[in-house]
Amino acid sequence: MKNILFVMLLIAAFITGCTDCKKQEQTTPTETTISVDSLTENFISYWNNKDTSALSHVFAPDAVVLLNNGNFVGQDTIFNYWTKEQIIKTQNLKTNKALSETSCKIGYYAGNLKLDFVSDGKVLDTGEITFSLIWKNLNDNTWKIQLLHLATIGDKQQKENNKPDNKTKNK
Repeated sequence: MKNILFVMLLIAAFITGCTDCKKQEQTTPTETTISVDSLTENFISYWNNKDTSALSHVFAPDAVVLLNNGNFVGQDTIFNYWTKEQIIKTQNLKTNKALSETSCKIGYYAGNLKLDFVSDGKVLDTGEITFSLIWKNLNDNTWKIQLLHLATIGDKQQKENNKPDNKTKNK
């Protein structure tokens, strides 16, 4: 239910962004639409290269990271208490895009990601996570992450139970 509500929120935000773009196209042609795919690829590259300098600037000042076990609000909080903590515990982040779209004001990118959890250079486990990114074009025409939503897929037994051949068919 939460995922359906979240997707509806994404669609509403995008429609609103499109309406604003059409109005602005008539008055200010300086706003540009950028590829949200390339923004996301850059973010993943920064993460995998452990480029904390680049990552410190990728979130909007009022950004939010939503997690299963808590939230982080604000660019400094996200960087100091989430990014710096998690970047040393992970490697080999790879995404599988489900959908993406961009307007002149907002873009979204959603899908699944896989990553390795590490300690002392050794891989302890591999995780799968669903995620959504909302990118926002700020007033200075720079694109920043406004929202990052991460949700764990679940344990191996839960994944096994959710395979299509294990589900009961509707009659």
